[in-house]
Amino acid sequence: MKMKGRIEQIAYIGWLGIDYEAITLDKGAFTGLIGPSGAGKSTLTMCLAYAQLPDRRVLDIRPISDLQDPHNAGKDSLLGRISPDYGYAYVVLDIMTRHGKRLIAGIHAHGEDGRGDITRFYIDNYPEGASLQDAFRITEEDNQYYPDLPDLKRTLAARGCDLHVCRQVQEYGQVLYEAGVLPTNLADFSDRSLYSKLIEATYRGGISSDVANKLKDYLLPEDRKVPEMVSKIQECTSQVFSTRRTLGDAERQLTLLQATYGTGKEIVLHSLRREIDMQRVIELEIGNLEREIAANTETASNKSQEISRLADEIQITEETISTLQQSTQTELTTEETLMDVRYKVVQTKKAELDDAKGKQSQFKKGEKAWKAAAGTHADRDPTWLADWLDKEIEKRSESVTRTGLDIERLQERSAALEVGTVNQKTATLARSVGGQTLDEVFDESGDQQAVALEMGLCGLVDGVVGVTPDVLVRLDSSQDLPDIFWLGEQPPGEATVRSVGQWNVSTGAGGYIVSSKHRHPVFGRQARENRIADIKKEIQALLDKQKTYRIEKEGEDGKGGLKGRLSSLQMNHEAIAFFIENRGNAIAIETAAETAKEAYDDAAQLHGQSQFKVNDLRNKLLRVAEPHQKNLNEFLTKKTSAERTLEEVTKQLPARQIALKEKQDKLQKHRDSMASMIETLGQQGDSFLSDARTMETALPENYDADQTRRIISLGAALEGEPPARLELIQSASSNDASSCIRLWPMLLEILRDRVVLDLADMDGADLLSEMRERRYKLNEQLGLQENEVKIQARSLHSAIQSSVSSQRNRIRALSKLGEDIRFGNIVGIRIVVDTRQEMLSMLEGFADQMSLFQENSKPVDQSLREFFEAASEKYKFTGEELLDYRNYMDLRIEAKRMSKDWETASSLSGGESIGGGLAIALMLSRSMASRGDIKPDQITPLFVIDELHRLDPKGQGMIVDFAQREGFQVYVTAQALKPNFECTLYTLERVYDPEERLIIRGQEKRLSNAA
Repeated sequence: MKMKGRIEQIAYIGWLGIDYEAITLDKGAFTGLIGPSGAGKSTLTMCLAYAQLPDRRVLDIRPISDLQDPHNAGKDSLLGRISPDYGYAYVVLDIMTRHGKRLIAGIHAHGEDGRGDITRFYIDNYPEGASLQDAFRITEEDNQYYPDLPDLKRTLAARGCDLHVCRQVQEYGQVLYEAGVLPTNLADFSDRSLYSKLIEATYRGGISSDVANKLKDYLLPEDRKVPEMVSKIQECTSQVFSTRRTLGDAERQLTLLQATYGTGKEIVLHSLRREIDMQRVIELEIGNLEREIAANTETASNKSQEISRLADEIQITEETISTLQQSTQTELTTEETLMDVRYKVVQTKKAELDDAKGKQSQFKKGEKAWKAAAGTHADRDPTWLADWLDKEIEKRSESVTRTGLDIERLQERSAALEVGTVNQKTATLARSVGGQTLDEVFDESGDQQAVALEMGLCGLVDGVVGVTPDVLVRLDSSQDLPDIFWLGEQPPGEATVRSVGQWNVSTGAGGYIVSSKHRHPVFGRQARENRIADIKKEIQALLDKQKTYRIEKEGEDGKGGLKGRLSSLQMNHEAIAFFIENRGNAIAIETAAETAKEAYDDAAQLHGQSQFKVNDLRNKLLRVAEPHQKNLNEFLTKKTSAERTLEEVTKQLPARQIALKEKQDKLQKHRDSMASMIETLGQQGDSFLSDARTMETALPENYDADQTRRIISLGAALEGEPPARLELIQSASSNDASSCIRLWPMLLEILRDRVVLDLADMDGADLLSEMRERRYKLNEQLGLQENEVKIQARSLHSAIQSSVSSQRNRIRALSKLGEDIRFGNIVGIRIVVDTRQEMLSMLEGFADQMSLFQENSKPVDQSLREFFEAASEKYKFTGEELLDYRNYMDLRIEAKRMSKDWETASSLSGGESIGGGLAIALMLSRSMASRGDIKPDQITPLFVIDELHRLDPKGQGMIVDFAQREGFQVYVTAQALKPNFECTLYTLERVYDPEERLIIRGQEKRLSNAA
């Protein structure tokens, strides 16, 4: 018989407030967890999700409440829910496999580096009828506990059961896949990623654009053909650049020819003309030097006689000045010695004054701080004061805490007195029969009297006083009245109540009426309100008292009071210690400071007198030579002038004699250089020299600029030559004719090296014609290669277009799985593929944009990105994304209602949207299952939906009908549910007294007329 695997029970161990709790899933399709916010519903469903896919690299699920609370941002969703009493936790799945055997599997969670870590396990030979709780529980005498994983494994082994730890996700996935509760064995990372998105989508419920985007990311595989085509385009581009380089070489050869027969010849001719002009200049300079040498010889003789006479006058004047200066210097030295001695005394007195002032300042600072901190305890020592302040602060803290506890107790008493009133139906009854309600009659009753009255009525609080049953004759039962109530002409009497433990007991109805002492009576409302008002006054008085304690402790600004005094004592402890130690010597400290000040002032005055006298003597020393200095300066000026003239003439004469010899040698050298240049030019030398002599002489500034321009032009034309040749051009200068002449043989050598051998013997005109023909042929070849680049670029468009078409067909096949799915008014769900045709057209036009391939090193993806950016600002893709076919298509989810056409799923109502999300999950689940050996109809998927109370009962019923028809389970959370369908509900309540506990109560709901 063909069976379906399904999860029968889910157990939770070690989570916040839980030792052990088990949820038995409904035999049909719907299991719900209900309770207020914070009860733990979402925690249980979130932990179940990790048991279905225990891989935190792809699954990081969070309850909707966590996503809406900014305080949970950055917190680990799993670690924070493990009970600190355990430090670890379990989620256990009790599974009935598709083979009819029992399988126990689950996860063990624990903290690791601030994050919840997961260990996967399964138990494959646990007895069929044995309790699931007993598998994990250890009982020792009167104690029981649930051990950590290593101890659990040893305990089960001792009982003959094997617990297997799954090191890999795929090992655990294979076990659950074989059991028939997962659609995939989780071996493939992409399957795990897709399954995680499936879990998240159903968990939060509904269809959104986010769901469609994630479907696109994981349904469409990567295409590996495009990188190969990109490499081919890059190769063709390299060929284009190779031909461009060859064409550039041909262009440079033409430039070389033009440079050789044009620019090079101009450089040689202008250099020769420059040398001819320079030779004429040298001959003129030689004649000028011969005349200057004769004039210098006569001037030197006259100046020597004048210098001898002035030297005698200067000696006599200097001896007179020296005698006067020596006398004044002796007096100055004596006074400077005395000033140095007095300066040292000033320094000593300054140090003594600084020490005395420092002690005085320390004493005053300590005195001020001690008075502020000690107050009336100034006669005590700092240690005693610090202890006393600590104790007083502690007393104020205890008083604040004690007062706070008193306030809390009064608030609890006030809260305990808050009660409601009898419902509106009783008031309607009273108006209808003309009586007075019971709660109005007993409004002033005390608590004990109210309890006795209500127990006398057996807990019945709806009723009317002042009427007889006769009024019922005219009472219409269709009115909104209580189902059961009391009538009487006189108020009911009180019951005799006695206390038994935590209960109140009275006799009645043939037995005993029992009421909890914690129950608040309905009667006596006004009396309780009066007591509540008195309690509020007491609370306000305590709040005022608490504020007084805080001010005494910390001051109005939080920095004063006792704590401020203690802080001042600690911050100024050194100054205070100095003050305490020396407070008996206050007058002595003041006197020492004044004495040191007087001594320092006296020493400074004596030093100032010495400084004044030294300055006066220094000025006198400077002025002592003034009467004789004027004559001396005149003698010195005349002598210096004569010596300078003699020195200049003496220096000029040998220099000019040497210059004359140098010019004569230079003239000879220049003549030799000209002969060498003509020789360098070879057979063309005499012809070049003849042409140069017929040229006009250029101005020096024009020659340098023009010749430099010609050399630079030649260098630019030959920039591809070897370094040695370029060095020769770079060394050529307009001021060095030889360097320019040497260029001509090198240019002839370059011409022979650079021109193709079969053209080397041609004359200049034929050579230029042949080189132009070769350049034309290279241009044709370049055009063919650029066309090949366009063909390859079009192939890239074809490949992406093909991938888009192929994947569109595959998605359509997947979409067929959902076109027959029905729920509510929906009769089909499908995934529609939209192609971005405009982008594909732009990609096709990319092949014609050769301007994007101007740089050999630029990658194809960069060129593609620049092309799209230039076309439109709306395409914000990287080059890598533009080479991915998935960015040329979009996925859209559509639904079909009865008697209507297909429409976008985002327009669905709440229930239909959640149903649509389940339908997409079911389609993906069946698609994954169809690739394996196990048929989809042997697998019972379990989908979790968080906060289902977002749907009305009709929408909830639609989800159940959908699950029953398609054969899957739903596990939901809600604050409250009122189902009109068969299901199993568990009520969750989290209590904190005496410790945090999660209480779970289960109930089944079965319909008597269910099919």
